[in-house]
Amino acid sequence: MIFSQEDINKVLFNLPSMSVVIGEFTPLRKSGKDHVGRCQLCKTITTNNFHFRVSDHKNLYKCFECGAGGTSSISFLM
Repeated sequence: MIFSQEDINKVLFNLPSMSVVIGEFTPLRKSGKDHVGRCQLCKTITTNNFHFRVSDHKNLYKCFECGAGGTSSISFLM
């Protein structure tokens, strides 16, 4: 089944913020405008280093340890 771009935009518009969705899978804490935490994709074990950053205002997430990143919470879930 192929969805139109309008349908995709409706779904994306009605999702909660990216930090809420990703926060269901990994604990995040507020750091300035962004949220930081440990990356669940690369499973970094470093104790005090939070390489994973989620930016609601830029609508992206990025791990600076393994390089995983994306521009929507749907890409994180996939």
